[in-house]
Amino acid sequence: MARKKREPTCADLTKALEGYRKAEAAIDDLLFARLGGRIQQQGYVGPDDLYLIALWKSVPAEALKHARGALLTNTPKEIEDTSRRALSLVEHDSSTDAAVEAVRELDELHHMGIPIASTILTLFDPTRFGAVDPSAWKTLGWPDDRDKWEPEDYGRYLVRIREMAEKCGLTPREVEAALHWIGSK
Repeated sequence: MARKKREPTCADLTKALEGYRKAEAAIDDLLFARLGGRIQQQGYVGPDDLYLIALWKSVPAEALKHARGALLTNTPKEIEDTSRRALSLVEHDSSTDAAVEAVRELDELHHMGIPIASTILTLFDPTRFGAVDPSAWKTLGWPDDRDKWEPEDYGRYLVRIREMAEKCGLTPREVEAALHWIGSK
């Protein structure tokens, strides 16, 4: 019988976060400062924001296709209106239910998916949210079923990374980045 992989400890997460920051800080700091700041200030995601997010969070070989597809199949008004509704759901509500509903709303856009939708929430407030990706998911020892991810899966993930964040004195975004780093090695 296969042994379940051990979930990372706080020390593992802290060490991984340090490695992640050394490798990724140049792009992450810029994206969170400029793109995240703009999303927080506007209260919505614009088409140019969505393009950058899709490029950043997609597998390199698919990134341009996803980014272009998102812009070619959603009007600027659809992107702005949908993201405004989604972000208003979590603006003053930190509950998992609100996050799940916000991801569900964002996932209505074409070429979105749970990883990109959760990234939008994370850019909006990295102290409350973390993006889901296959590497982070795998690090938790969960089966790789990303083709079947639903908004409720993000809720389960968010509960777990928030628990880890509280236990380790990190933010959900920092836990997510550390899990990604561990899982991508």
